[in-house]
Amino acid sequence: MLRLGQGGDVGPFRDFIATGVLAPIVTHFCPDRPELRAQLIASQIIGLGLARWVARMDHIAGLDVEALAALVGPTIQRYAFDDLPDVADLA
Repeated sequence: MLRLGQGGDVGPFRDFIATGVLAPIVTHFCPDRPELRAQLIASQIIGLGLARWVARMDHIAGLDVEALAALVGPTIQRYAFDDLPDVADLA
């Protein structure tokens, strides 16, 4: 994670998270736009990791697992299961 924050090649890491881990899970539970859903979830997980371990944002880094799950979990759950807006309407 640290090398990624310092300009390393993020492609393999991004593909592993979004395609290898999340896409099969999301496809199983919510087949509507699974690639978009997986990438939205990955953006939350990667962003949280960068904020916590690379940028060392003290308020995020100091939270325990339960607090992080309570704060970030609803967003991940929304990305995974709720209706997503039609992005064509938002453009």
